[in-house]
Amino acid sequence: MMAKIRIGVSVVVVVAGVVLGLMIKAMAAQAPDIEVFASDVPVSIPVTNPAQLDYLDGLADNLKKINTSCKQKCINVKKRGVSASGKDVRVNLQKIIDEASKSQSTVYLPAGTYGIKGVLHLRNNVTLIGDGEKTVLRQLQSNKELVSMENVRNVTIYNVKLDQSKVKHTTRESNHTIRIMNSAAIQMSKLVIKGSVSKSEQEYGDAIYVAQKKLYSRKTEQIVAKNIVIDGASRNGIAVVGGQNMLFTDITLKNMSHKLNAAIDIEPDTGAEVRNIKFSNVEVKNENIHVWTKTGTINNIVLDKVRALEGRLIIKGKVNNVLFTNGSAPYVTIEVEKDETLRPKNVKLLNSTFSNTKLKEVVFMSGENIMIENCIIKGGTEYGVRDVGIKGYFVMKNTQVYNSKGDGVFLYRAKHVELIGNEVSENKNYGVMLGNTSRSTVDTVVISGKNQFYNNGRDDVQIRLPNSKITIGPEEQIEGF
Repeated sequence: MMAKIRIGVSVVVVVAGVVLGLMIKAMAAQAPDIEVFASDVPVSIPVTNPAQLDYLDGLADNLKKINTSCKQKCINVKKRGVSASGKDVRVNLQKIIDEASKSQSTVYLPAGTYGIKGVLHLRNNVTLIGDGEKTVLRQLQSNKELVSMENVRNVTIYNVKLDQSKVKHTTRESNHTIRIMNSAAIQMSKLVIKGSVSKSEQEYGDAIYVAQKKLYSRKTEQIVAKNIVIDGASRNGIAVVGGQNMLFTDITLKNMSHKLNAAIDIEPDTGAEVRNIKFSNVEVKNENIHVWTKTGTINNIVLDKVRALEGRLIIKGKVNNVLFTNGSAPYVTIEVEKDETLRPKNVKLLNSTFSNTKLKEVVFMSGENIMIENCIIKGGTEYGVRDVGIKGYFVMKNTQVYNSKGDGVFLYRAKHVELIGNEVSENKNYGVMLGNTSRSTVDTVVISGKNQFYNNGRDDVQIRLPNSKITIGPEEQIEGF
C-alpha cells in the first residue's frame, strides 16, 4: 500500500532506491525548489537505551531466607503476655522488638489485632512476622506513623496487615503507615496496608515512604517490597524521596482517591538523589504515576509490567534514563519544567499500550532523546503522539498509532526524527505531520523499515520543514503528488 506524502516547503530529500527516486522526482516537479538526491540505505540515529536494572531482581531472592515458621530464635508475643484484643500494646511490643534486635531473633505476632498508640520502631536485625491479614497492627493515635525503620539495617516485616485508617489525622504529610529513612537491607513481603484516610484534599501520609536525609550517614539502599496490597492512602501509595537500589514487585494499589498526589511517586527531596529503582508487575487501579523533580535528581528508573488502569504516567523535570516496558497507561507526559534545564532525558517506551478517547493527547512530549518502540497508541481527541518541545532525537519504531480524532503523530521540535516500520492509520486528520509551524527545529528525518501509512483523513504524511534533510529508505512505498 502506497502512502501519500506531501512536501509543502523547501527541503532536501535523499532517496535510497531508483524507483522511489522517480516517484519523488514526480513530486518535485510540482515543487521545483526541492532538491532530490540518491542515497544508500539510511543511517539510523544512535540512541541511548536506559538501563534494564536486571541485577535488582536478585534482591528479591533474599526473601527466601525469612524465618516464617517461628521454630528457631523466635519470640511468640502472646506467650510474653501481649494481648491481641485491639487494645494498645505498643510499649510491651516495643520491648520485645528491642530484645529481639540484640539476639537477631524473629518476633511472631499470632492472629489478632494489636493496637499501637504511637510509633512502633523496628530495630536492627529484626524479623517481624504474622499470620497474614488475620494479624493486624492498628494505629490508635492521631498524627503518628505506624511503623518506622530509621537508621537501621537487616529488617524484615512479613505477612501482616497494617491499618492506619481508623484514626483521624490533622497534621499534614507525616502520618505514614510505613516510614523507611536512612536504612538498608529492608524487606517487606506479603503485606496489606490500609493507609490514612482523608475525606478532603488534606495530605496526611503515604502508605510507604522511603527517604534518605542528611541526619544520618547511613544510605537508604537495598529496599525490597514484594506481594503487597495498598488499599488507600491520603497522600501517595509509595513515595520514594531519596535512596538507591530498590525493587518493588507484585504490588497492587487501589482506592488511591487523593487527587493531588499519586499511587507511585518518585520525587526526591531538595538536593537528594533517587537512583536505580525498579517497579515490576504493579497494578494501579486509579491515580497517577509520578517520576519528577525540580530540586533533586532522578537516575535510572525501570517501570516493568506496570499497568495504570486510569491514571497518567508523568515524567517531568531533572530525570535521566527511564524505561517503561510491558505496561499500559491511558496517558503519558514527558515534560520539561518552566526552567528548561530541568528536562527529562533518555526516555524509552517499549512493548506497551497507551489508549484514551477523552484527553487531548495520548503521548505528550517535551523531553530530550525519546524513543517509542513496539507500542500501541490509540485515541486522543487531537493527537496520538505530540511533540511540544523535544530536544535531541525522537525515534518511533514498530509502533501502531491509530484512531486519533486529529493527527496521529505531530512532530516539529526534535532535531533528529526517525520513523521505522510503524503503522499509522485511521486518524481523522494527518497520519504524520512534520512541521506546520514557524518554530520548527527539525534538522533531519529518516523514514525507513517499511512503514505503513494509510486510511488517514488527509495526507498520510505531511512534511512542512524548512531547510531539513529527509531520507527515505528503499523499502518505502511512496505515492508522489
